[in-house]
Amino acid sequence: MGNQIRIFAASFVAVLSLAACGKSGGGGGDVADRAVKAADGACACQDFDCTKAFIAELNKLSIKEEAAVKKLPEDRAKIYKEAQSRGADCQDKLRK
Repeated sequence: MGNQIRIFAASFVAVLSLAACGKSGGGGGDVADRAVKAADGACACQDFDCTKAFIAELNKLSIKEEAAVKKLPEDRAKIYKEAQSRGADCQDKLRK
């Protein structure tokens, strides 16, 4: 039962985080912020399945927001790249 509660809580956080991501203005700086939120969500997960929605968001950003990523100032691009890497690392740690 305790594991089900953790999974529910992580899923709830995932839904809220993804909903918040959709509310950002879509501007260049927002791409880095959205990547950080998705990485934070993936790193908060207790199991691999929980990470999938967050990693999907990171993948979507790298594909659909490619132009916005390319326009990021150097400091924001570094934050974006670190978030992408961190999210992947957190998922890899939970991979079985």
